[in-house]
Amino acid sequence: MVLNSKYIQSAHLVLFIFAFTSVSGACSYPFDDGPWRTDSYPLELLATAPAAGAFDVSRFPQIDLYFDEAPETMGLSASQITLSSGSLRTPGQLEVDLIERRLRFIPGSRLRADLRYRVTLAANLLAIDGRQLGREISYTFTTGTSERSAQVPDGKVVAAAEIQGIWQDRCVSCHGKNGRAGLDLSSVESARLSLLGVASSAVPMQLIKAGDHASSYLMRKLLGSASIVGEPMPPSADQALNSEELAMVAKWIDSGAL
Repeated sequence: MVLNSKYIQSAHLVLFIFAFTSVSGACSYPFDDGPWRTDSYPLELLATAPAAGAFDVSRFPQIDLYFDEAPETMGLSASQITLSSGSLRTPGQLEVDLIERRLRFIPGSRLRADLRYRVTLAANLLAIDGRQLGREISYTFTTGTSERSAQVPDGKVVAAAEIQGIWQDRCVSCHGKNGRAGLDLSSVESARLSLLGVASSAVPMQLIKAGDHASSYLMRKLLGSASIVGEPMPPSADQALNSEELAMVAKWIDSGAL
């Protein structure tokens, strides 16, 4: 069969329009620099410890939940994570680690031996970038007879003098005496006055909330997280704090920022 050139051109045009509309329907390109990310996808639970289905779990566990983004501390409630076995419910407290993107549930009492427990995450659990879990998630583990602690804190305290070197190297050029945003990080004392318990002008958080790095806005600026206003600090990528330095700052804040 022989097709004339006009038929072939028309067929090519139809295929081009179909391909274009298919791609356009799948992606959004509001700017010329490529695909534009949206936040329509939910917060994702990546891993748990103890793992789902685990046996012989300590009766003093720390239940760690790892996500693709750190959980939001503002509005976080212990009711959003429940630990139960049948009608038996074990209350506990929550801790957030911004660096590890981890939510930790610490039971308030020893668990019973040889019993299956269910961990349930509420659908409205929120990440710092505004995404929600979007659906209830639950999994189970079974305790053993051991009463060993799942993890033992190292007890190390990081002092302000140890952190001052980081401020001196990365921050003082902009945030020294009479520095930008009213921050003076040129000495231990001036840094304490500028940061500790001081309200952020950008969001309803303290720059440093002693004992809680996850609720300290400064930590979010250092991490460059999605919840910040403006640029991360330091603004230059080659000056950004490395993982060891970020862990030191978090430990300092959690130690009381003294």
